[in-house]
Amino acid sequence: MLMMGSEEKVLLYLENKFHECSSDTDKITFKEFSKVIHNKQEYFTRRMFEICDRDNSQTISLHEFTDTLGKLMRTSKNPEEKEKIDRDKLRFLFRVYDEDNNDEISREEMRKCMEMGLIESNLDISDVETISDTLFDTVDVDGNNSISFSEFYMTMKMVIDNLEINPKGWVLPSRSRQKPSAVEKN
Repeated sequence: MLMMGSEEKVLLYLENKFHECSSDTDKITFKEFSKVIHNKQEYFTRRMFEICDRDNSQTISLHEFTDTLGKLMRTSKNPEEKEKIDRDKLRFLFRVYDEDNNDEISREEMRKCMEMGLIESNLDISDVETISDTLFDTVDVDGNNSISFSEFYMTMKMVIDNLEINPKGWVLPSRSRQKPSAVEKN
């Protein structure tokens, strides 16, 4: 009997959810994607959809879906592999912030994404401007009023182990996040 690890079980769960929500066996629309991804803020669901939709077709193929989210679930104890995995996860996070897709994060993009994140987490947003400006000024090492991926990566790689960049929490129902066996049943 072949034993599946938790990453494989979540990928199988993702495939099943994809097919369950898809009106077309090969692609899902944003509306269908929204049934799979559990975010309070449509902003994050929309950004994730845009990132997964690599061919800009306004639909996501099963391959785009599982490949993008699968990269975020990878882990490794091997230092070289872990560095590549961390880079992929931070590239995804960078793309979430980079709303206009110009390979830079502006102060406004930082503020908007942080505000949406605080709302998503049910946290107070009253200090979002101060917090986002402080973070922006820290990460914008060259002071050019934009954050490149290099600046983002160099700063964030120090704290990546404390970040949750994992689609399990985005796609699994709340009770499944607490009880991994719910995934095993699918």
